[in-house]
Amino acid sequence: MKEMSNYYNLSTETPVKCPESNNYIIYKSRELMVLALGLEELRGINFMERDSNRSYEEKVKRDEEIFSAMLMGNNYGQDITLILDTEEGPRTVNARIWATTENHLILHTGDQVPRKSVLEVLV
Repeated sequence: MKEMSNYYNLSTETPVKCPESNNYIIYKSRELMVLALGLEELRGINFMERDSNRSYEEKVKRDEEIFSAMLMGNNYGQDITLILDTEEGPRTVNARIWATTENHLILHTGDQVPRKSVLEVLV
């Protein structure tokens, strides 16, 4: 496992130092330990695309957050944090969303992320 830098408390979005393991964050809804990925690691990830356990309201909220993140990336060059559902468990990545389609997010690196694999967007 790679050595990384910080824990984050996503409910307050403030860094929390954790000396025993680095660059993990706590997913606020489930209190899971989530490994942070670099953009270069994103290409080798197998995403889970399960949306069946979400309510309609949760899907609409996620889509609104994705749209806001895309506007922030295009208009202000702001990176956001995506919490993604992968075969290896939840992972985070800091990236800039340049475009969205019905089924995918297109990041500034050209990588595509399935919309259904997005657990949370932190703008």
